[in-house]
Amino acid sequence: MADIESLKQALAVSPQNVPLILLLANTYLEQFHLDEAREQFERVLAIEANHAAARTGIAQILELNGKTSEAILRLEQVCAQEPDHAPAWFLRAKLSLNEGDAAA
Repeated sequence: MADIESLKQALAVSPQNVPLILLLANTYLEQFHLDEAREQFERVLAIEANHAAARTGIAQILELNGKTSEAILRLEQVCAQEPDHAPAWFLRAKLSLNEGDAAA
């Protein structure tokens, strides 16, 4: 797991570094700091509006906040726009199965 403070220091030097921002977002997510994770995923989207990993991360946060239907809708959009982005498909299938929709 990456160290949050080290990532923040690196981002102070390179604030538009999308891979670093994603690493920070995912580190926050792994530690269940959902607001901070979402803030970083949104930061990525401010740089790259259709970034599939950031959009998938936000969907994961929505699901963790009990907004599964909204998460599924967002994942469907990611899957339609980025059909090769496997993490979105995986999370979409998982959430659909949890919702009882085995047809996903």
